[in-house]
Amino acid sequence: MAAEKLIVATFEPVEVGQRFKKLPMHVTMMPWLNIDSRKEAEFDRYMRVIARKLENIYVVGQDEAMFGPEYDTKVRLVVDAVLRAVHFDILTAANWTEATYDERYVGENYVPHVSYTQEKRFAEGEIASVSAMQAINRGRWPSKKKKVHGVYDFGEPLDTDNIHQAILII
Repeated sequence: MAAEKLIVATFEPVEVGQRFKKLPMHVTMMPWLNIDSRKEAEFDRYMRVIARKLENIYVVGQDEAMFGPEYDTKVRLVVDAVLRAVHFDILTAANWTEATYDERYVGENYVPHVSYTQEKRFAEGEIASVSAMQAINRGRWPSKKKKVHGVYDFGEPLDTDNIHQAILII
């Protein structure tokens, strides 16, 4: 069975197991991907290694854009070279764990952006930092509620009990 997963960096802390009908404001690090549930633990280890290499990421709001299949979702584009590098690290981990994804939105086509909420916007010129990434799993239809599957704090220590994760060099 496959898990539908989104990798984000929320502006406010979230906890593993927390559920959302609508996600809080966040930077999308990797659009939705599908990963075999038997590969989730391996993907999780890769995500911890990626996060370990990072410090806070600062994003600056740029132009507004419309995303989504119907181009009806307002987002704020952000510019940060680190975001693109982290995206490619996550893409590599996705490939190593045989995840599938929509190629129109990843790799060279990835556009770093902040997804709004109805209550909060991210303004042009606004600066914010994120200090962790989160893996969000999408529930089954009809509710499709989202659940925090993993939280990866930047700079967190590696689990040396599993040396496999330490060989990920991206």
